[in-house]
Amino acid sequence: MRCIYTHTFFLKKNLRFFPFFPQANYSHWVAFPSVTKVAARYYDQPGEAMDRIPTLSYGLGVPCCVLATYVVERFGLRAGLHVGGSLTGIGERKMHI
Repeated sequence: MRCIYTHTFFLKKNLRFFPFFPQANYSHWVAFPSVTKVAARYYDQPGEAMDRIPTLSYGLGVPCCVLATYVVERFGLRAGLHVGGSLTGIGERKMHI
């Protein structure tokens, strides 16, 4: 029983930081336009191609949110975290290839 209470205490203690995670993500999107021209030159892409990155991100956000909700409700939080972490890892790997 003590192990459960320890995890609950840790969760409640650190849950106050959760609202700052989306703000950190949004700050990256705010900073994105300042490096668009440099990134377009580096990757030899037109500016329109670079503008598609935030558009696709926001466009896929809603369907992926619905899918994530379904996975968590159907299979549980642990499975949802594994799926989300795996997809994030795949996305990071594809970006660096």
